[in-house]
Amino acid sequence: MFRHNIRSLVSKFFEDSKEIEVDAVASCGRVLALAVVEHVENAGVHSGDATLVIPPQRTFPEVIRNIEKITARIAESLTLPDPSTSNISPRAPTSK
Repeated sequence: MFRHNIRSLVSKFFEDSKEIEVDAVASCGRVLALAVVEHVENAGVHSGDATLVIPPQRTFPEVIRNIEKITARIAESLTLPDPSTSNISPRAPTSK
C-alpha cells in the first residue's frame, strides 16, 4: 500500500557535526538505489547552497554502511514509493 504525500521533519542540531545527505529511490518501501553524499561544511552552516562530495572522503565506511541500513529501514517503515532525501549528522563516539 502506498502512502502518498509523506512529508516529515525530524531535526536536532549538533554543534560541530558533519552532515551526510542520502538521496534514495524506493518502490513499495524497498530501496532500489541510493547515493551517500558528504557535505564539506559542518551541519547548519549552509542555507541551500551546500558544497557536496561524492563519494564521501571523510566518512568511515562503517558509518556509510550504517547510513545505508538506516535509509532502508526508514523506506520500509514508511513504505516510501518515491525518491527521498535524508540529511544525517553522525556523532563521534563518546567515551564513557
